[in-house]
Amino acid sequence: MSEYQSNVSGTNATHEKLIDIHSHGGLNPLHTQVINLDIGTNSLVDKDTEYLSVGIHPWSLVEDHMPSAMATVRDLAARSNVLGVGECGLDKLKGASWKLQQKAFMEHMQIASQWHKPLIIHCVKAQNDLIRIVRRESIEVPMIIHGFDGNLNIAHTLLENGFYLSFGKALLRQNSNAYKALMECPQDRMFLETDDSDIPVDKLYETAAAILGLDLSEFIAIIRSNFTKVFRP
Repeated sequence: MSEYQSNVSGTNATHEKLIDIHSHGGLNPLHTQVINLDIGTNSLVDKDTEYLSVGIHPWSLVEDHMPSAMATVRDLAARSNVLGVGECGLDKLKGASWKLQQKAFMEHMQIASQWHKPLIIHCVKAQNDLIRIVRRESIEVPMIIHGFDGNLNIAHTLLENGFYLSFGKALLRQNSNAYKALMECPQDRMFLETDDSDIPVDKLYETAAAILGLDLSEFIAIIRSNFTKVFRP
């Protein structure tokens, strides 16, 4: 067990309300969550949930259904409780055709730009394509790579191009790529998320703070500041 993991006490580590910017799980009233609503899977998430992000995951894209699904994303993105657009993105290992993925991603970018809301991005083996598209389209909204666990070269390239990095369960793996990337990520460009795991968000916060050598309260304040600036709840 690593030194930082040995200090993690679990779900009751703090009484402060923690920010979880990307969750597929059930609601946790103790914390502030942005619940992902994947339109492509006909999710049963309550659309009146406090905070949502809406989009179509590249694995969920179906060409025949895309016009109506994107229309739903467009309609929901206007709602005040929808803080972000996505999860959307590009995946060269799994999902719809590359052509359809690119088309859908560009539509998500347009919606995010229209409503001035951040993009929550799924990116697998496609960071160069992602950067090329973003540059070409001159997107100015915040762009967050969720569940980041890429190597340091990828992390540096994304950060240099203005992306934020959101870290999840990979932080709990000793010497993971996420662990190394967190140490080099500017404090004003990082987030934490539970994604689809059952790991308590408290554990992620304690682990991340220990990795960075910060007091837990100091780290919580950093993430809260980033959340307020980027998501504007």
